Amino acid sequence: MTNAVLPPASRNSACPCGSGRRYKECHGALGATAGPSSADPVADRRNAILGGALAAQKAGDLVAAEAGYRTVLSELPEHFDALHMLGVVMLQENRLDEAEPLIARAVALRPDIAAAQQNLAIVREARAMVVAEDAICRAVLPRLSRLCLEPAPLPLADVRPGDAVHVLFAGTPADFLLAQQIASSATSRNAALTVGNIADPGPPGWLPSDPAKLGNLDDAAIVIVGLEAPLGDWPLTAAPRSTTLVATRDSPCLLLDRVREASGQGRRRVALATADASVARAALLPMRMFASLEDA
Repeated sequence: MTNAVLPPASRNSACPCGSGRRYKECHGALGATAGPSSADPVADRRNAILGGALAAQKAGDLVAAEAGYRTVLSELPEHFDALHMLGVVMLQENRLDEAEPLIARAVALRPDIAAAQQNLAIVREARAMVVAEDAICRAVLPRLSRLCLEPAPLPLADVRPGDAVHVLFAGTPADFLLAQQIASSATSRNAALTVGNIADPGPPGWLPSDPAKLGNLDDAAIVIVGLEAPLGDWPLTAAPRSTTLVATRDSPCLLLDRVREASGQGRRRVALATADASVARAALLPMRMFASLEDA
């Protein structure tokens, strides 16, 4: 199937792919429209990949778009279109730390492209807003100390054989291994383990959790791994024996939200834990550092 972009009435018009460039500088020059192949099959293949990535991005398939742009960049690291549009994908996914250097590299290559300059300004403004928001949340965090256990116990403290343990994944793919290790540690203690996932994606084999069932997790030790995914309303009705929130990165605003949610908006106290010393130092809340899963 050909991912063709229909040419506009004028080659000086904006390219319909959404790149922000004129058609003659984008698909009109990329060889991505249907037509006779050029004498360079490698360039044809690369342009087809780029055209497919642009089409996927317009369709909202950012995973496929990212893969296409990265394929082009693996062959041509200084390809303007791939750098710029991959940076836009990162912006769309709120991965601002990755978006800025990509678009900045594109701007350095083609400072005459206004769309790239505008996107770089948007990314930098968004990052400035995140810094300001983080500062506000970090200032507020100590007020949540009353919702946290002090001293904070280890994630699986006092778990005995037969005890109900539910490990709930709420993080990023980088947190998969830690969640699986905590679950394995609970199994090694002969706990009655169940696992669930409220993140997208979750660890392989971990099915999405049913909020209604989560609300019935009475007398269980709940360990929530990661900060990314909102917990929802189930902590308002659940009556767990203990709730541990494992922070996997320093994100004061996410930590603020998850502590409130995990506590059932103040209905119970939450134990905070982390395997990252830098997260523990930055938390400004009682948080237990564990160096290994044997400690957990």
